[in-house]
Amino acid sequence: MTIAKELCRQAGLILVDNQTINMPLFKVVGVDGKTKLPARIWDNARAIWNAVFDTMIHIAPAERSYVLTNVLVNEDDDDMAWFRHVETVAKKKGAIFVPVRLTCSLEEMEKRITRPERKERMKEMNPKAPKEYMEKYTILEPDHANLLSLDVTEIDPKDAAIAILNHAGNCE
Repeated sequence: MTIAKELCRQAGLILVDNQTINMPLFKVVGVDGKTKLPARIWDNARAIWNAVFDTMIHIAPAERSYVLTNVLVNEDDDDMAWFRHVETVAKKKGAIFVPVRLTCSLEEMEKRITRPERKERMKEMNPKAPKEYMEKYTILEPDHANLLSLDVTEIDPKDAAIAILNHAGNCE
């Protein structure tokens, strides 16, 4: 989220982050950042995302560019389908799609997950979650010409944003 905000600040992009999409639903079910979410909530989140995508394609000014956030993993077939869907939205909008795969060390994720601002955004807060997650999943690594993989363990968000923008500037 910090890097996404920095990208928007540096390049005048519009942030459409997954937590903003999920938040109305999370408030309704009372998400606390530690309790497992009901599986069906993701069907409702997809409906909101589809409305956002339709707005990007058909209503928003054509010159607008967006930063979308999400965590996608290789072990979930729905995640690759979601990736392809976002790619299709970019094509329909006539935009260049630049997927960015951010990674981070386990130790750093364990530090970051308990930050107070995560609670405000109804995000996962369990300090054991990163290890459990990393044992079960790997961050999606799609085969895409514009893909940038970036380890952000020790990179300042401003520098990460610059690296992403430089990469995006070289994409077609």
